[in-house]
Amino acid sequence: MGRKKAQALLFALFLLTLAGTLAGALAMLWTNEISIRSLDRESLSAFYLAQAGIEMAKIEARNGLTTAPDWSSERSLAGGRYYFYIEDTGANQRLLRSIGQRLSSSGNLIAERRIEVEVRGILAPPESQVSGSWREI
Repeated sequence: MGRKKAQALLFALFLLTLAGTLAGALAMLWTNEISIRSLDRESLSAFYLAQAGIEMAKIEARNGLTTAPDWSSERSLAGGRYYFYIEDTGANQRLLRSIGQRLSSSGNLIAERRIEVEVRGILAPPESQVSGSWREI
């Protein structure tokens, strides 16, 4: 009778070890998955900030502003920031660049995305358009 109890105990310990190993492996996988998803979300947010920078650069370029050779001042938006750059490449063409950055709560850079767009046919806006309004572009 004692031999069967010993075998049952060893089998139970084997099952517990196997279950613990599987649980630990799953926990590590889930932790990595959560981390990757968080970084993807921050990267997407940085991309949206860069898009906001391009939109602001389009408005400013249409109003005749160029920032070359320097970047615009920092603009904060939704827990991040963006910069834009407008270069006059001649013949009613502008090169627009934007950087979107997502920051941690302590102000450290988490994610950064860059966008570059070449715009052709930029003319001065009509007098009826108001800078910053929805009718601008």
